[in-house]
Amino acid sequence: MKKGHLIIISILLVILSFWLGMRFERELTSWDEIGKPEVEKKQIYFPDKLTSLYIKSNNWGLTYDHKITVISTSPVSEFKADSITEYIFYGFDGLIYKAVNDTLKIYSRQKPKIPTDFDSEVYIDLIEIKNNSEWNKLKQEIHDGFQYFE
Repeated sequence: MKKGHLIIISILLVILSFWLGMRFERELTSWDEIGKPEVEKKQIYFPDKLTSLYIKSNNWGLTYDHKITVISTSPVSEFKADSITEYIFYGFDGLIYKAVNDTLKIYSRQKPKIPTDFDSEVYIDLIEIKNNSEWNKLKQEIHDGFQYFE
C-alpha cells in the first residue's frame, strides 16, 4: 500500500511540476512586451509640393523613461535618429505644429539638433517657446489649424 501511494504521489508531483512550468513559461512570454519601444508616427502632407514629412517618436526603457522625436522625410515607422538627415528633439515635451503652404511651423519648448543634410522641399520654421504661459496659450489654439504631437 505504501508503494502504491508513493507512485501516485510521484505521478501527481510530475503532473503538477509540468503544469506549473507551462504556466510560468506563458507568464515569461508576456514579459517580453515590457520595455519594447513604442513608436508613433504622424504624416503631414503638403499638396503644393506633393510631398510629406513625418513626425515620429520613439519611447523606450523599462519604465519608458527615454524619448526621442524626429522630423523626417522617411515614412518608415521604426527608426534610429539620424542627426545628418533628421531634426531631433530629446525628451518628453510635445511638439505643436502647423502646415502652412510649403512650410512646417514647429513650436517647441526645446531646441532640436538641426541636420546638415535635410533633403526636403518643405521649409522647417522652428519657434522655441520659452515660458509656460505662452506654451499653454498655444496649446489652447490647437483647434485653429495647430496640431499637437506628444
